[in-house]
Amino acid sequence: MAHWKQRGENSFLLVLELGRDAKGKKIRKHKTIRVEDPKLLRTKKRLNDYLNEQLVLFKTQVEAGEYINPKKMYFKDFAEDWYNKYVSKELGITTAEKYRGHLDNHIIPFFGEMNFEQIKPIDIINFKNHLRDPNARKDGKKKSLSNRTVADIYAVLESLFSKAVAWKVIEENPLTGVDRPKFEQKEMKFYEGDELVRVIQTMYDELSDMWRLFFLGAIIGGLRRGELIGLEWSAVDFVHNGLEVRQNIPKTKNGKPIIKGTKNNKKRFVPMPDWYMEEMAKFKISWDREKEKLGDAWEGGEHEFVFHGGTGKPLYHTTPTTQWRRFAKDRDFKYVRLHDLRHTMVTYLLESHVSSKLIQKRAGHSSEKVTNDIYGHVTSKMSKEGLMEFEKLNPKKFGRQLGDNEKNG
Repeated sequence: MAHWKQRGENSFLLVLELGRDAKGKKIRKHKTIRVEDPKLLRTKKRLNDYLNEQLVLFKTQVEAGEYINPKKMYFKDFAEDWYNKYVSKELGITTAEKYRGHLDNHIIPFFGEMNFEQIKPIDIINFKNHLRDPNARKDGKKKSLSNRTVADIYAVLESLFSKAVAWKVIEENPLTGVDRPKFEQKEMKFYEGDELVRVIQTMYDELSDMWRLFFLGAIIGGLRRGELIGLEWSAVDFVHNGLEVRQNIPKTKNGKPIIKGTKNNKKRFVPMPDWYMEEMAKFKISWDREKEKLGDAWEGGEHEFVFHGGTGKPLYHTTPTTQWRRFAKDRDFKYVRLHDLRHTMVTYLLESHVSSKLIQKRAGHSSEKVTNDIYGHVTSKMSKEGLMEFEKLNPKKFGRQLGDNEKNG
C-alpha cells in the first residue's frame, strides 16, 4: 500500500507500507520531496499526477533495493564511507592524503552532524562563507584561507556529493546552482630559449651524472618526480631510444617505497633524444660496476632502479626536490619548481607546433582536453604570434595605402 500526504506548503511525504515485521509492527518507508514549480502547485490534477508518479518511482526503487533512507545517515558517516570506498582506493596517495586533511579540518567539523538528505544549497553557501573567516584556519594564523585552498576544499565537497548522487544515496546534489569559489591561477613557470640552454650547461658543470640525467628526464621527457624515482633499467629501451613509464613511487612510508601504477593507470612510452640515451648507456656501465662492488650490501632486491641512493633502494620521495632546490635556487636563472620542469617540455613542443595529442601522450595527461586546459595560455600566445605573421602582408609595408586600387582605377 502506498500513499502521499502534504507536509508543508511545497513539501510532501511519500509513504510505502510493506506489511508487518516479526513483532507485528508495521514496516514503512518514507521519503520527502519538494515541489519547486509554483504552476504545478496551483494545478491540483497535475500535482496529483506528479505525486503519484513519484510514488510509483519510490516503490520501484525500494523493491529493487536501490533506495537508501538518508535520514538515518549523518554526513560524517557517508563521508567516511565515501573515503574508504572511493578516495583511498581510486585516487593517488598524495591526493587521498590531501582529501583526508580537508575532511578532518574543515568539512566534517561543519557538516558532520547534519542529516545527509537535509543538506541544502544554503548550507553550502554558509560553508563557503565560513571558510572566509580567519577562525576557519587550523594553523593559528590570523588571516583567511587562500582562494586556492578554499577552491581545493570545495572540490572535495564536489567529489563527495557527486558520488552520493551516482550511488543513489541522494537524488539531488545540493551544490547545483551554487557558484564555485574562484581563484587566480599562479603564473606557470618554465625555462625557454637561452635560459634553458644555460640551465642545461650548468647541469653539466655542477651535477653528477645521476642527478643530471634525472632532471633532464623531467625537462625533456616530462616525467613526474615519482615516475623518475620508480624508473627501472628494464623500462629503458636502448633499441627504440626511449623510456617506458610503468610505475610511480609517490611516497616513502616507514622507510619503504610505495610502488603504484602510473597516475592515470596507463603505461606510456616516451621517446628521448639520441644524446640522452647515449649518456644513459654510459651511466648504465658505471651503475652495473657499482652494483657488483656492493655484493651482499645491495638493498635493491630484484628491483634495478636507475636512480638510487647508493645501495639500490629507490630515492626517498622528497630527496629529488631537495637536490633540485639546492642546485637551482641561487643560480642566475629563475627558480622553477621540480614538478614544474615538465612544463618546459610541453611549452617547448607546443611552440615547435607539435600536436597537442602527441604532447598529451608524452606528458601522460588523461586526455587532450587536459593538455589544452593546462597550457591554454601558451596556445593563446602562439595564436597571437601567428596573427602577427599577417602583419608582413600589411600594404603599408609595400609603400601602398589602403584603397590605392580604387584611386588608380
